[in-house]
Amino acid sequence: MTCKKQTEISVVERRSGVSTSSDVSQAKPTGGAKTQQFYARKATGLVRQVPMLDMIFFNANSTTAFTGALAVGLFVVMPAFPRANIILTIVLGIIGCSFLWMAFALLGAAIPKVGGDYVFNGRILHPIFGLAGNFGAFVAAWLAAGFWAVSVVKAGIAPAFGIVGVTTGNHWWVNAGNTLASRGWVFVIAVATIAVMTILSILGTKIVLRAQSIFYLITCVGGLLAFVILLFVSRHSFVSHLNSFSRPFTHQRDTYNSTINAAVKGGLQLPDRAGGYSVGNTRSGRSIPSSERRSCGSGGACTWPPR
Repeated sequence: MTCKKQTEISVVERRSGVSTSSDVSQAKPTGGAKTQQFYARKATGLVRQVPMLDMIFFNANSTTAFTGALAVGLFVVMPAFPRANIILTIVLGIIGCSFLWMAFALLGAAIPKVGGDYVFNGRILHPIFGLAGNFGAFVAAWLAAGFWAVSVVKAGIAPAFGIVGVTTGNHWWVNAGNTLASRGWVFVIAVATIAVMTILSILGTKIVLRAQSIFYLITCVGGLLAFVILLFVSRHSFVSHLNSFSRPFTHQRDTYNSTINAAVKGGLQLPDRAGGYSVGNTRSGRSIPSSERRSCGSGGACTWPPR
């Protein structure tokens, strides 16, 4: 292979009168002509289409979004795994996941110019496993598109309209949010969302990832503001504002304590009321089977006491 490359370079030298040395070659000047440089280097033909910053945001969003982790920690983990120490759970999870991260880092270093599940599975195991993995990811993304499109309306647009309406005292926004949350409008907006994402994908990977980066930054800014508010606002102020905001929806003066009492009545064991955190629940992440679920009535979270 080396002899072939050297022969090709020699042919180029004889035809153009250029003497090459390493990667940079200079044409011998004739008379008063200026020196001209030619570059002969090894190239893969691959061109980076996605900027590094967009790639970082894509990976961060694909693994665990900041606001998603905050929402899941507050509204899913605590009811599903009562008395589990969330902070300790995150530390243990980072330690366990670090081995997977190191494995992908080593694979990326060993195969730097190509990658992905298809290449890794296909070269390490068998090409059929690479095809099966990618096909499974395609089907999963296709099925999840409908769920996320509906979530854009029910968890994004409709609540945002309601928040604006309650904050400003304008009932039009509240009514508009309720209208958009109806089944017909949810379907229309979800289809439009999928259509917009399809158009962005057709326009190219660079464009769709740039749009994703912009929305991801907006989400992170909102999440950081919420985190700062929760960190520095006093408990009394938080409870007061929550009750004031929730009163038009719950029609209760003390929504905060009513929700907690309903959850405790339904079986939720809070650390400050049940003897602190449970090491067993933190270590094993044990959830309660659905057959043992207790109903806690309206307005409260439901969970099950660990045995």
